[in-house]
Amino acid sequence: TLLRAVAACAERDGRFEDALRAHGAVLAEDPSDGDALYGRARVHGWSDKWGIERRLLEEAIALAPDHPDIRKAVNTRDAYHAGACSSRTFGFETISRGGVSVWSSNSVVSSEACATAIELAEAHASATDGWTTARHFAVPTTDLPVHASPDLLKWFNACLKDAIFPAVAQVTGASSEKLRVIDAFVVRYDASKQKALPLHSDQSEYSITLPLNDRSQYEGGGTYFAALDEAVNCDTGGLVVFPGALYHAGAPTTKGRRYVIVAFLFEDRDQDELERRLDGA
Repeated sequence: TLLRAVAACAERDGRFEDALRAHGAVLAEDPSDGDALYGRARVHGWSDKWGIERRLLEEAIALAPDHPDIRKAVNTRDAYHAGACSSRTFGFETISRGGVSVWSSNSVVSSEACATAIELAEAHASATDGWTTARHFAVPTTDLPVHASPDLLKWFNACLKDAIFPAVAQVTGASSEKLRVIDAFVVRYDASKQKALPLHSDQSEYSITLPLNDRSQYEGGGTYFAALDEAVNCDTGGLVVFPGALYHAGAPTTKGRRYVIVAFLFEDRDQDELERRLDGA
């Protein structure tokens, strides 16, 4: 009980190494302790070690298959496409200033497909508890997680395979087959409700925004980047790609309603490749 309290306190304070030591001490006594297995994986994710988190979740589900948090995390992780992708290429504009780059394309997913995504998201929200507002503690958005709707998830996975992962790989140099989703959600901005997001960074290697509705349906919007002192937006089905650590904000939607898919991604490199990169090879 004391070790669990130490781990929880360390997590709240952002002392991740202390939290890992506490979880490790619990696991030394009971290697199948579900809370500690889940906590150990989760802390690695919070430390931006997403590949390690995925592997620890694999170990955790084998040792504690009935633990609800582990099961939920594994199901969410496995919901999104991973593996072979199309070889399509896209036209991108690179926006750079002071060594910082953001990439924008106006044509990645068809406008018809985007309209379908909005319909699926609204239908799911109407049939369930509606749009969520408390999933992201630090920077709350009015959103709907993609994996919550089976139909929307199927749509999004097809887009990942056919367009999104190849597009992200094209501009970042990552391998499309090794790109993984940390989180993906439909955000609904509304001039009369939540119209903007404050300046923040994401827990991701790469982040994307995919506008779903036409600019004629709203005014304002886009992603404001502090380093560029500019808001970047694109047409329906376009894509904005940027490093997750880059400080950005949701520019105010001043009229109408704006729908956009946001996804947090990382490249799941194997250990040998990680070591080669760290050694400069």
